[in-house]
Amino acid sequence: MIFRELNRGKCKTYLVGCENTRAAALIDPIREKTDRYLALVTYHHLRLEAVVDTHTHADHRTACFELKDLTGAKVVMHSKAPAPHV
Repeated sequence: MIFRELNRGKCKTYLVGCENTRAAALIDPIREKTDRYLALVTYHHLRLEAVVDTHTHADHRTACFELKDLTGAKVVMHSKAPAPHV
């Protein structure tokens, strides 16, 4: 299993990947760091299958929708979260 905590500071993003299937998920990605996330996924030879927002982020913009457009990954969020495009 690949598990990396990304971003220093308050806003944490996590990369989780399977070394066998090469499937990966990014949790709580920040829009300004989209290029870095894509580089890490590529570096680890992973395939981004899901992008997860654990909550609505008031302090930054999510990268979920950009990552979905760039990779085809599914955007995942709890059904009761106020996110109309998930």
